Amino acid sequence: MTALRFLLLAYGFLSLFISGGLFFQNGKVGHKSLSFFVLLISLDIFVFIYGTSSILETYPYFAGLFYFHIGFLFGPVLYFHLIIFINKGYLFKWKHIWHLVPSIILLVHMFDIYLMAPTERLEYHATHFLGRIMNLNYARTLVQLFYGILISTYLYSKKDKLEGIEKVYGIGIGIIYFLGVLVISWFVLFAEDWRQFIYYHLFSYSLIFLIGYFLVFRQDFLQEISKKYLSSSLVEEDMMVILTKINGALKQRKIYLRNDLNLKIFADTIDEKTHNISQTLSELVGKSFNEVLNEYRIAHAKKLLKSSDFAHFKIEAIALESGFNNKVTFNKAFKKFEGQTPSEFKKKIVA
Repeated sequence: MTALRFLLLAYGFLSLFISGGLFFQNGKVGHKSLSFFVLLISLDIFVFIYGTSSILETYPYFAGLFYFHIGFLFGPVLYFHLIIFINKGYLFKWKHIWHLVPSIILLVHMFDIYLMAPTERLEYHATHFLGRIMNLNYARTLVQLFYGILISTYLYSKKDKLEGIEKVYGIGIGIIYFLGVLVISWFVLFAEDWRQFIYYHLFSYSLIFLIGYFLVFRQDFLQEISKKYLSSSLVEEDMMVILTKINGALKQRKIYLRNDLNLKIFADTIDEKTHNISQTLSELVGKSFNEVLNEYRIAHAKKLLKSSDFAHFKIEAIALESGFNNKVTFNKAFKKFEGQTPSEFKKKIVA
């Protein structure tokens, strides 16, 4: 085994370890979806090493079973992760099932191959490589390319909801995925041997681990990148004017009570650009727009919870009255700011 294959094997075990850590971290859906994506990376690496080594001939039991399915799942899983990441508190909906249609079609199409004995399956792959197997390679690449475009379009449409490090993460992982798709497309078209795909794996997964490293250990660097390249360059006087407009909309007009309020709507309301608002809050207040918004909403919710006029209101009703869309988001925000759930807060008042 060459040094590059040892490095890739290490990537595989590292991905497996990270996937497990993410899955059991705080039970967040966003972490679980990212955990599944990283698990796919690990499996993709192990399948590649298994399929390009002598182990395949000795133990051919898994030959040709997982490679295409992993590629078909990369895009949908990352796309769903980004939806959860951008829309806090978002949960899986049945309308997202259609993203699994390509995988189901693949399962049906390859059903006869699954039924073959391992040695027969190996021989079939060799004799039909330039026909059926190569077409499956093209299909895997097209599915990944489709999701590369879909993810890029989605991130662009939601650019106003991302701030600071979140924006760097969203844009970064989107670019890395799309670059990876372009690289694997090139290899599918021009590579002479599957073993050459090791460069695709090392390229793509090195970039993913790099952005992961900066997210965990060098957030200051990402914050600097965000300020320098993804924010405007307002002077302090301009930011003070914008901050006055922000405070007026929040304190006097209580716009935070709108359930549909987001950064774009808020920016239109006070006639300012979204990135100017984000920069002003980041540099003068040290908080993101969502943090400021939730602070006002939680303060309002506490008043309602303390008021006898709202004693008969359920927690979900208090959430909606305070500007939140649902109980889950409300509970999460309340616990973040107050260190306890709304129900616990209310019980202490009653007691």
